[in-house]
Amino acid sequence: PAFAAGRHARKPRRRHGPESADARVAAFSLAFSRAVPLANVVGALLNVHALLDGTALQRAGKALGAVGLGWVRELLGLALWLLVSVLWQLESYGFLRVRLSGAQAYSRTWDASLTPAWSGWLDVCWGLLSIPFCNIRLPHFVLPPPLASLDALFSESPFGAQTKVLRQAMPSRKLARAMHALVSSVEMSTELKGRA
Repeated sequence: PAFAAGRHARKPRRRHGPESADARVAAFSLAFSRAVPLANVVGALLNVHALLDGTALQRAGKALGAVGLGWVRELLGLALWLLVSVLWQLESYGFLRVRLSGAQAYSRTWDASLTPAWSGWLDVCWGLLSIPFCNIRLPHFVLPPPLASLDALFSESPFGAQTKVLRQAMPSRKLARAMHALVSSVEMSTELKGRA
């Protein structure tokens, strides 16, 4: 009846869960039967930052400049450049080498980021010493994590609204060469699981 639709009428309840939220990546896992050596980790991380605008590291630098602490930004930038240069030289001469055995990530909320946890070995002194690491998560300012939402992953901002992908700065040939330099050869298989 019409008189039932007054202020005391019950409001429709909002549905929570998969039906009301966007599809998302709940988890992913990557495992290698044999650890894969990565030849250019430092260069790959630098290429990631060159293809993004508005990362946490870039925003921190802009914030320091906005409050009149530009000299702090320059000092930190110089220290970071020296650190990256040293690591790059150590890696290029084979003194340091990363071998990846797997990675996994889980999203805990509907809009959470997928922060990968890496496992493998760090070879020091040309492989004389191998240090294992398990489920190591890199800070977001080092490797920005993608969002879990599929809509966000296929949008112009897969890393969040504040971080944009510079698609015009993404040359396909150079990207393919960088991937080839990072991993020389790999065999893999995929398994997809779904539920109706």
